[in-house]
Amino acid sequence: MLVSFGPHPRGGYAPSHRHDGHMRCPCRSLVIAGVTSQAARKMCTPPKRTVLCSKTLREQAEQIANDQAALRMGSGSLESVLPQAEREKLAREADTLSPFRKGVIFFAFLLLFGGLQDGFWLILQPKLVPSVVRAEESDTSSVLLVLLLLSVGAGLLYVGAVLLEPAALPSLEEVLQEEELQKEAQKDVQLARLTGRWYYGMNLGQSYEIFKSKTGEWRFREELAGRSCTCTLRIVGSWVHGDLVDEKGEAVGRIRLRRTNGNSVVSNVKLKGSTTWNENEAIGW
Repeated sequence: MLVSFGPHPRGGYAPSHRHDGHMRCPCRSLVIAGVTSQAARKMCTPPKRTVLCSKTLREQAEQIANDQAALRMGSGSLESVLPQAEREKLAREADTLSPFRKGVIFFAFLLLFGGLQDGFWLILQPKLVPSVVRAEESDTSSVLLVLLLLSVGAGLLYVGAVLLEPAALPSLEEVLQEEELQKEAQKDVQLARLTGRWYYGMNLGQSYEIFKSKTGEWRFREELAGRSCTCTLRIVGSWVHGDLVDEKGEAVGRIRLRRTNGNSVVSNVKLKGSTTWNENEAIGW
């Protein structure tokens, strides 16, 4: 069954169906009907979809490596995600000192060439031209000049070839580790801003405490309905969440906290069996 576009009773063109066994592109019919090619392309182009990726960089890199391995385009390791040619290109782009380093090395070779040339004639000239008589002071100054040129040239060559050597491009594993460390540091900063005792309620009569335990976990502690409730905090987006339990280990509910720009914390509690969050704003003391 094929679709073409024919006159519509109310004006314009409407789709009609054909069963002739041949396929005709609807875009072509639209162009024939007088619709611009731009509008036809727009109708034939699927709408773009915005995909929100919640995977970490490591998970994305591992997915790419696995896909390449499945297509026999790589070994499946993380380093195979970035081809060697691409790594060399990135290394060249990251080498911002390349022009300066080349200039230093070029100048070093000029000095070394000049020093070697002067030293060569200083040694061979008396043998090649015996009639030339030079003063002892002239020989001394010439030797010092040759030594100076060679020393400066060698020093500049060392600077250009060793001290200004471009840094090696880090491996993908090192990049991922650094990214993970940065994220962990950001999480610690977000949790550290909640550290302390926060007061809320009538006459600030209620309070809770957020602290870091000896094991490195961030903990929440509060007296709720006569029970000591605690939980381990974790970051979920811009909030810090925790599942509250009492001293018997029974579930009490959930809590989420968020530090404001001022000296206060917004805290929401959802007790067990409830579907709504109870909101409070606590201040530091």
